Amino acid sequence: MEIVEKIKEVLLSSSDFFKKIKEEKGIGKPFIYFAILSLVFFALMTIPIMAKLPFYQGMTIEMIPIFYVISLISIFVSSGIIHLFIKLVGGKGDYQKTFKAMVYSSTPSLLLAWIPYIGPLFSLWALYLAIKGVSILHDISMGRAFLAVFLIPFILAFIISLILGRLMGLTIITSIRGTFEITSVKGITGSFLQVLRPFV
Repeated sequence: MEIVEKIKEVLLSSSDFFKKIKEEKGIGKPFIYFAILSLVFFALMTIPIMAKLPFYQGMTIEMIPIFYVISLISIFVSSGIIHLFIKLVGGKGDYQKTFKAMVYSSTPSLLLAWIPYIGPLFSLWALYLAIKGVSILHDISMGRAFLAVFLIPFILAFIISLILGRLMGLTIITSIRGTFEITSVKGITGSFLQVLRPFV
């Protein structure tokens, strides 16, 4: 029941919720919360996969356990990266507070981002909650939280993608029926990015 209450508070009164958990110690409870909601997310994701909707083309049920484990690892890694950016903009809290902000703000995505076509809209809601959570838990303005949670990571990701695009987009040679054909390397598949969207 505690998880259900937290879901309600995060979605309906996020400011009060983040203020209430500000002094909460440890990352055990947030991690359990994330692990359970991630399990719900992937369980629900089997619906569009089994329906073979175009939005999930290339995904199979067998991939679900792998992506679930990746999501549990990625929340620690992404929280660590965001924490560095928070410190750059003057954040006063520790890693635990960043972890809590990232976990609880992902609630809309974990519950609803699996829905084909409109799922990404709930990721925007999660982004807003992450900015608000970081602002409250680290005692910084919403503007600085926006820089740490979205703008700096976006700019760095854009630069890295350009560099990787140059390197990987160079072309590879593949052999088809004894002849050679040059094909472009497109990078990571869209389905993989769709699966990870709620967790990073």
